Amino acid sequence: MSPCLCGQDVRLRVIKIAVNRKRGVAHWIEHVDGSRACGGPWECVALKPYVKDETQREYAKLKRRWEARSLTD
Repeated sequence: MSPCLCGQDVRLRVIKIAVNRKRGVAHWIEHVDGSRACGGPWECVALKPYVKDETQREYAKLKRRWEARSLTD
């Protein structure tokens, strides 16, 4: 992933979640030091059943938004 506009390196994080007894995962982009990435919100949630197509998964959409933002700024 490309670095944040502030110059810091970033990473994609994930955690397992449950919402109303439906299981899934939450993804977010943060700086390597653990602080929030600039210009957010950079979060998404995917609940089961997950989308089969890899390009349509929520984290893939989040990464595309991140890369598109870094290309335009």
